[in-house]
Amino acid sequence: MSVEYSTTLGEQLVSTCVRENIPYAVQMELTSNCNLKCRHCFMVSDKGVELSSEEVMDIIDQLVDMGTFYLAFTGGEIFTRDDLLDIARHASRKGFFLTFMTNGTLITAEKIEEINKLKPIKFEISLYGATAKTHDYVTQVEGSFERTITAIKELVEQGIEVTVKTMLMTLNIHESDTIKALCEQLGVHPRINPG
Repeated sequence: MSVEYSTTLGEQLVSTCVRENIPYAVQMELTSNCNLKCRHCFMVSDKGVELSSEEVMDIIDQLVDMGTFYLAFTGGEIFTRDDLLDIARHASRKGFFLTFMTNGTLITAEKIEEINKLKPIKFEISLYGATAKTHDYVTQVEGSFERTITAIKELVEQGIEVTVKTMLMTLNIHESDTIKALCEQLGVHPRINPG
């Protein structure tokens, strides 16, 4: 008699979700507003056109009922929402593993302290260069590199998992190896994607 084993519990979980039509992981776009003006971005800031806190929380409740495990908050820039922490607390109470997708420039020590209470969590932070010159040129906001790097360091210091996402383009491809080295120095996972 032969017994077949799945290679990982994660594979079994994903297989069950696919078979049962369960949305295993969901990305929720909380806003189109952003404090940067990245040259490559398709997002158009449209103030006032976003779901209310109550509407977002209702969707989160529906995702719980459907069996979703992972919830990623994305945008625009999610930290432009004053109610982000309330929404995240609600999702955490419902048992979600949370991912915050952000440019990092609006993260403060106080916000990190509050978010760190919501574990399990992780952050995905956009970084477009290994230098301020390149990153700030892409974002079109002077000082954005420094604020992003500061946020990454503070998150890592608090024991929060961080993945740095870089989209390669003609503006930054010359720094791809340096970006990887910077990520290693910062203690974060690099995810470098071709543009």
